[in-house]
Amino acid sequence: MRHRIKIRYFYSDQPLSPMPTNPDDDGKFKRHRLTQAYEQFNRLSHAGNGQAPFFKILDSKVYSNDGKRVDLPMRWRFAIAMHAWLSENGAPKRELPPEFFEQQLPFILEVIISVQYYHNQILDRKGGVTTHAAINDNLIMGNLLKDQLYRYIDNLGLEDTDRKKVVQSVRSIFEYVDIGQYIEKNCNTYEAYRSGQWSHPSATSTPLLMPIV
Repeated sequence: MRHRIKIRYFYSDQPLSPMPTNPDDDGKFKRHRLTQAYEQFNRLSHAGNGQAPFFKILDSKVYSNDGKRVDLPMRWRFAIAMHAWLSENGAPKRELPPEFFEQQLPFILEVIISVQYYHNQILDRKGGVTTHAAINDNLIMGNLLKDQLYRYIDNLGLEDTDRKKVVQSVRSIFEYVDIGQYIEKNCNTYEAYRSGQWSHPSATSTPLLMPIV
């Protein structure tokens, strides 16, 4: 029932326009907004010295190894394209400023996936993260990056109600990713099936992403 209500919520009598096939038509301007958000994010660091990239996974999404701008990262591009598409097809007007959906939210999503990369490299033993020292480094980096993300959200100047909704949504993303990892490692195997192991963290009835208005 909840899903049917959401579908009706975005219903429009106008024919739907196709999703943009090239969401980077004004790529130069969008890259500027990406690097601008990244620079603002770095100024909030309590760990880096500003002389070298501290969170290298996140930095690689903004710059290539030679320091030049690279193509816009996927989540950034998709978030902007989705916002434009929903705005053109009957989505309710949001009270947040346009820059939140066109700059800040896309950047938040890139930080989230960077945190997950640090942790997934530990769980999946990828990227050379196989020694105790490498595991410790990744764990610390992921945790510091997550802490800095919440500090970035706190400094966006959002109304308190909006800020709490954003933080709640971000926490839900991290939580459900961890639940998925638990299920994959402990329940989604042939051995678990043979042993009758079905238990896993129970999901609540709370929606994964709270609407941001």
